[in-house]
Amino acid sequence: MSQNESRRKILLSSYAARPGAGSELGIGWNTIVGLSQRHDVWAIVAEEFRPAIEQHIAATPIPNVHWVFYDFTRLFMSKRDNELIRRLHYYLWQHRAYEVAKPLCDQIGFDASVHVTYGSYWRPSFLARLPVPFLWGPMGGAENTPLHWYRYLDLKTLIWESQKEIFEKFAFLFDPSVRSTARKARIALVNTEMTRKRVEQLGGRDIRFMSQPRLPLHEIDALGKLPPKAPESKVVFFSSGRIIGWKGIQFAVRAFARLLKEYPDAAYWHVGDGALANEIRALAAELGVGDQFQILVGKTRKENFEYLAQADVCVFPCLHDEAGLVVLEAMAASKPLVFLRGRPYTPNAEKYGFVARYDTMEHAVEDMAAAMLRLARDPALRRQMGEAGRGEVRAHMSFESSLDRFAELFDEVANK
Repeated sequence: MSQNESRRKILLSSYAARPGAGSELGIGWNTIVGLSQRHDVWAIVAEEFRPAIEQHIAATPIPNVHWVFYDFTRLFMSKRDNELIRRLHYYLWQHRAYEVAKPLCDQIGFDASVHVTYGSYWRPSFLARLPVPFLWGPMGGAENTPLHWYRYLDLKTLIWESQKEIFEKFAFLFDPSVRSTARKARIALVNTEMTRKRVEQLGGRDIRFMSQPRLPLHEIDALGKLPPKAPESKVVFFSSGRIIGWKGIQFAVRAFARLLKEYPDAAYWHVGDGALANEIRALAAELGVGDQFQILVGKTRKENFEYLAQADVCVFPCLHDEAGLVVLEAMAASKPLVFLRGRPYTPNAEKYGFVARYDTMEHAVEDMAAAMLRLARDPALRRQMGEAGRGEVRAHMSFESSLDRFAELFDEVANK
């Protein structure tokens, strides 16, 4: 067995994890399961995720994972869908989980530790306080909606975006635990250039790039085997996620309305729900596209995939952040993409998606509409870009492709 294949004892902090889920819950779960294929993992997870995990492992045991469920309070557990309450609980959980991790660390003698989920550079990790080589990330969090876009957003989104920037700046400037986390991390893994600069300013010593969203190969393969789209049917555009202001669905609907003036035989499906759902339905009606734009509410992830299979193009109109899991899922399903921001950092990114200008809403809508029109009119281009995206996600954004990287990093920090 070579050095890079040696099993390590890894302490992992994953506040959120749930089998079969997407987003942060899926990132936590898949990272734990993936790392356990090569290492012995002790995973510290918030207590609220215990029932789903224990139900799953009772039917499908996962060798080499030692689960440690912890919570310092059960207060507000039913209210944690509220993002402000969730962020406050997460912050306090990070500080208090040290009390669980320290005796475990003394007992086991870990080779390395790694922090995943809710990966923002301005949120501390308790792992940095332990006498164990610490990997921080992958993480982002430095991207925000530019001020010149605020005039296009609803009041609730404006309040949310302002709060996020205030929290971030306060933590960056005044929270010693954030600065300590950056300085004590042997290696900090970031997914954007802006985040790299901020971690460097906090005192990070060794900063490297790694994407946060990743898909396991079995999901990539399953998405590649989705039933083919019905021939000769209308061109369908697809998006998915919470319907909140900075997700940008309202801008994609405006672009879709422009597309229909040139190419009327098209539809747009959005799978998800949120505070702006009714406003966006009203906007679609006002623009005269209410019959061709649908919001599909309450769909499971499996149903989401079924709609994705019958779509032709995926639209990702977010105003900030790295590409979400829906982008990777669309790439795995061989769907070309139209981005406002947040295209993944892969070697051939320009081959599988179009990126709109971002200086004004007018330019953004104009460019998204032009990309939609080009893809609607050219089935060969859709196939070509879809195949390119599938190749990129398999080569660079699978959990399995990151396991070698993590193994090398664990060996590096343990040997130091």
